[in-house]
Amino acid sequence: MGEVYHSASWRLHPAGWFALKSGASITRLPVIDSEGLFARLGETEAGQLLGAFGLRLPTAAELDELHLASLFIAPVTLPDAAMLAEQGIAQGSIDAIDAFRNANMSSRAWAEYHDRAIAARLKAAGWDGSEPVSNAGKHWTTGGGIYGWWQTPKLSPLIQGLSYYHKGSNHRDYATTTHAVFAAGATATPPAPPAPPKGQPPPLVPPPPSRARAAALGVALSIASAAAAYYLIG
Repeated sequence: MGEVYHSASWRLHPAGWFALKSGASITRLPVIDSEGLFARLGETEAGQLLGAFGLRLPTAAELDELHLASLFIAPVTLPDAAMLAEQGIAQGSIDAIDAFRNANMSSRAWAEYHDRAIAARLKAAGWDGSEPVSNAGKHWTTGGGIYGWWQTPKLSPLIQGLSYYHKGSNHRDYATTTHAVFAAGATATPPAPPAPPKGQPPPLVPPPPSRARAAALGVALSIASAAAAYYLIG
């Protein structure tokens, strides 16, 4: 495996909290880092960082509940057809695709690519920040699981069934993201997210990289399409 992108910090996304019928509140989108990307945190690290603020990771049942109440967007799984074409890899070449994925799945380049694809899908759906979102990655759960990537607005089928393969690790990849939960019955007040600029949708990702940076990172990224996906703020 090549580069591993690690978020140095996290904060709540400005879209804020959504109240689940089961009683807890969960973030409408996964937490983000200081650069506006979804925070790439290991399971142990995520649990500790959230716990310091009286928060926790969601259960798989809470993620199912969130999914059923959310705006559904199709999951972003990489490499996509554009990436394979850029690399000259045939779509049926399983070994070559696996090698390409394993070399890049934890890189910042793929994290950026993933998050811009999510931003594009939200923009196409007319998302204004008031709805929770399903499939902004697959997510850490309590107990060290990874779960998500629903293929329809229903609970099944889904790509990532509950897996504890990375339990207790600091595994990070382009699509594993972290929702925060404020538990039902908690006596404290949940942290308030930062407010987006007045009249603007909440931001999701930073401005697209330059062609030189994109080339250096080895990303098959169209600057024009990346710019169209970006939520322009102020």
